Amino acid sequence: MAGAMRTILPPLLLAAALLAVLTMPEPRPTPVTERPDETPPSSSGAAPAVRLRTVALPPPPRPVRQPGPPARVHHAEEPMALPEPSPVVPTAADAGRGRLLLDRVAKGEGPAIEIAWPDDPAARRELVGHLERCAGWRILLLVEDRIWRSGDPPGRAWTPTRAQAPSGLLRDLDGPAADRAAVSAIRARHGLSGGRPVGAVARSWDARLLGGLGRLLGPGWTGSGDLGARYATDGGRLAVVDVRLDGRAVPGRVDLGPLSRCAR
Repeated sequence: MAGAMRTILPPLLLAAALLAVLTMPEPRPTPVTERPDETPPSSSGAAPAVRLRTVALPPPPRPVRQPGPPARVHHAEEPMALPEPSPVVPTAADAGRGRLLLDRVAKGEGPAIEIAWPDDPAARRELVGHLERCAGWRILLLVEDRIWRSGDPPGRAWTPTRAQAPSGLLRDLDGPAADRAAVSAIRARHGLSGGRPVGAVARSWDARLLGGLGRLLGPGWTGSGDLGARYATDGGRLAVVDVRLDGRAVPGRVDLGPLSRCAR
């Protein structure tokens, strides 16, 4: 009997152990651990020892950015080149306003004007020929506010009448515009050693020139300031171009007419 009990006892113990295992609560899974290694149960019947190892979970996937609407690119438009204004052709009304400016010049008022001559010798000859035919151009020598000409008696300065008086805008003859032969002839005739060579034209011609410049500068011009420009003989016409008032460029030009004939 005792031998039979020894035979039956191990199955009973095994059944009891299985029942205890089945009735134990199921452990909750842990997302950050795993059991890679388990030590096999010892022969003494002690509970198996479990070694835990921390496992790093992969990072969550980054959200995928949906492509937005394309960025708008603003292209700066290049400023359109403004067309050059039409040339100013002086009229009789312009010449009338120009005569008023000449009266101011005679009183020591008015603008300071510098008009450069062409650098090309042929263009200078064309300009001189036109001024001699159409503007009463003459070379004078200014010595202590007295005017000397080559055609006057030796030692006698020129004292013009009102009808003979040239424009009050006397041109300094310097550089390409200087006629050294004519100036030397005046000095030799009157026994002069110094003096200031100047060029003079008729009042009517300068009145037309100043009137055209006044219309080009606009109604806001007060008839004063530093006025610079240059003569141009392009295309067989005489024009005043590259006009600047007090250093500021003024667009446009004054067309004084063809070089081959005198404008009225």
